Order: sequence, then structure tokens, then C-alpha cells
Amino acid sequence: MGGLRWRSVRAALPWLLAVLGGVGLILAGLAVAVAVRGTEPDNLLMDTTTVLHGPWYAGALSTLGILFWSAAAVTSLFSWWVARGAPAATFQRDFGLVSLVLLVDDQFGLHGAEQISRLGLTKKPLLLLAAGIGILLAWRHRGVLLDHPDLLVLLCGLGLLGLSTVFDVGLFDPRGRNAVEESFKLLGSGCWALFAVRASLRLVGPAGSVDAWKDAAEASAGR
Repeated sequence: MGGLRWRSVRAALPWLLAVLGGVGLILAGLAVAVAVRGTEPDNLLMDTTTVLHGPWYAGALSTLGILFWSAAAVTSLFSWWVARGAPAATFQRDFGLVSLVLLVDDQFGLHGAEQISRLGLTKKPLLLLAAGIGILLAWRHRGVLLDHPDLLVLLCGLGLLGLSTVFDVGLFDPRGRNAVEESFKLLGSGCWALFAVRASLRLVGPAGSVDAWKDAAEASAGR
């Protein structure tokens, strides 16, 4: 039993060191920012409501949307890593990477007009580029998508995100436009995360390829 525990420790140690090393690099970058630019550490280490002295519920639903993107990215990339080599694994990888891009964009507001204007660009061409990339990825994975039992969930999410984009670019400008835009985005990201989680479970669940992966790992450990 002691030997088994030691093998478990040795197997987990590289991952633990990778996580601690990654966080250490982030904290080192924070120290450099504090020393060079005079950045206040609290602005990066503490939550937004505390830093801005806002009410406790400020940005709560926006944070929920970030959690949806995070769930989609993590589950998709994890299932790809576990079942890499399976026919649907490449789709999970690409879906996870797209989810990661959407997460970073939403977290830091990269799609905002102010951020885009700093690059000398406008929002509509970037949206057309994003739509084009999405169409190419959908065509590449059309076999997986058309055969997927949860395709309706993904289409619903894309429709809601599309409605959010319509209000974001100002094609309609009703009263409370920002609230309508963010509401559609939250619903869309929720559907997106639901699809990602169900697709990941379908790939690596009891009926998926994770069983073969476990068998191969156990066989390798027994050698």
C-alpha cells in the first residue's frame, strides 16, 4: 500500500510543480509590475467589487458568464487530452480553444469598442472575421456536429450569442440595450457550457473512450 501511495505521489508531483510554477511566474510578473509601473497589488489580487468599493453583487451575472466559458474550456480540453486519438477528440480540442478565446475576450472586454479602437480597427470587420473562422471550424467538424445528439443546444446558444452581438453592434438600440445584450450573452454562454459538458461526458464517460484509455494506462503501469 505504501508503494502504491508513493507511485501516486510521483505521478502527481510533475503536475503539482507545473501548477505551482505557473502561479509563481504570475506572481513574479505581478512583482515586476509593482516595481516598474507602480501597480497596486490589490488591483490584481483582490476581487473587482472590493477594489472598486462596489456593492457585493456588482458584476455577479457577468462573473457567472465567465464561469460558463471556463467550464466549457476546461471540460472540452480535458476530454480531448484524456481521449486524444478518438475520432471526436479533435473537435473537443478546437471547441475548448474557441471557448478559451471567448473566456479571455469576455473577462478583459477585448471586444469593446475602446479596446478595438486602440488597435486602429473597427468592430464589424472583426466580427465578420470571427464568423468566418466559426464557419470554417463548423465545416471541418461537420461530421461530428451533424451526428451530435446535443446539436440543438449548441444552435440555441449560437442563436442567443448572435442576438447579443446584434445589440452589441447597435443594429437595434432600444432602451436598456446593454442589459438586453448581456442577458442574451449570459443565456448563450450557458447553452454553450451545457453543450461542452455533455459533449465531454459523451466522449469520456462510461460509454466513451475513457475506458480504453484507463485500460491502456493500467497495462502500462503493470509492465
